[in-house]
Amino acid sequence: MALASAALLFALAAAEGLAQTRQNRPRPEEQDRGRDGGPPATAPPPTDAFGEPRTVEVLVTASGFSPAELTFKKGERIRLVVRRTTEETCAKVLVIDEYLVWNELPLNLPFSTVFTVGRVGEFAMTCPTGEVRGVIKVVGEATGPAPAGGAPPG
Repeated sequence: MALASAALLFALAAAEGLAQTRQNRPRPEEQDRGRDGGPPATAPPPTDAFGEPRTVEVLVTASGFSPAELTFKKGERIRLVVRRTTEETCAKVLVIDEYLVWNELPLNLPFSTVFTVGRVGEFAMTCPTGEVRGVIKVVGEATGPAPAGGAPPG
């Protein structure tokens, strides 16, 4: 009996606390107003300093990756789109350890991944067994967009 009474008291206290919380909330018509009572303040949408990633397409054929060598600048954002066009390959899974890519490649459907090339070097693009190989070469530094005004510096 004492346990039931305690549970009832707890439920009543919780309900009272909920009622007080609701009283302290602004009404819906007040929620969307700015400080001065005008329209709500909205932040501009976030922008990417380098714009959209560069899209590069690679085919997986019976003879391997095409192209088998990709070259990017350090810091560049890449959208890699890979399409396997044959069953006659062991490259039914794409492996790029440097960019944590390990994904199945469905037949005749594109697989897309976006990554930023972070350090200079040559990185393997393979099937899981390493029989089909390509290379991603990363060189130099990527440059950002031209400054406002349109002319590049210098």
